[in-house]
Formats: sequence, structure tokens, C-alpha cells
Amino acid sequence: MKVLGYYKECWRAGSPDLSIRDFVREQAGESEEMVLSYLRGASTIFAAMGMSVDVLGSSEQVISGDSIHTDGEWVWRKDLGFYVGFYHLELPREFIDCVLEHGGRAPEVSHERLVELTYEVDRAFG
Repeated sequence: MKVLGYYKECWRAGSPDLSIRDFVREQAGESEEMVLSYLRGASTIFAAMGMSVDVLGSSEQVISGDSIHTDGEWVWRKDLGFYVGFYHLELPREFIDCVLEHGGRAPEVSHERLVELTYEVDRAFG
């Protein structure tokens, strides 16, 4: 399991060292629309109710932003898509390559893998 967008402002568990502020860009990055489609089309392993507020200070909120999504390898919070679209957040090259390899469409994840990842996330952040 690889965690995408593991920033100290966003995750309440663990001890991330990275700040989301260091990855904000002025312009859209390579294949940003494809990345957004991938992030939004992935499977959900944890659905959270409520709203998450923009940790960078706009008045925007994301419905169920604390939810966790996956492509079977990477896991990320639902609100990551907001930060990519609104702030053109830079993501790791390894993830961008994965998105491009899949043509911007997150792969289907088996039920068994979703269960495995649920336990892995719980162990790591629970």
C-alpha cells in the first residue's frame, strides 16, 4: 500500500513530514484532467460523512473529504482531488505514470483487495 497525499495538514493519524503547501503550483500539471478523473473514479474503502474544510484557507469544503479511495495499490483521501483541481497540487511522478499507464481510468479493485486495504489502512492510521 502506498499513501498518496500524506500531508501533515490533511491526515490526523501517523506523523507525516510533508506539508501540502510545498506542492501547490501556479498552473495545472501534466495530465491534470486525467489525474482528476482517475482520483474520482477509484474505489472507496472508507466512506466518511460530513465536510472537510480547505486546509489551505479558501472557504471551499469537500463533501465526505475524509473518505479513503484506492486503485488497489495507492490510497488517498477523497479531498485530494479538490487540491489537485483547485491548487494544481503536484503529485509523485510514480503515481502520474500509473495514471498514464491506465489511460486516466482507475482499475477495478477486487472485493478481496478492498478488504485487505481496509485492514492495512486501519493498522497504519487507526
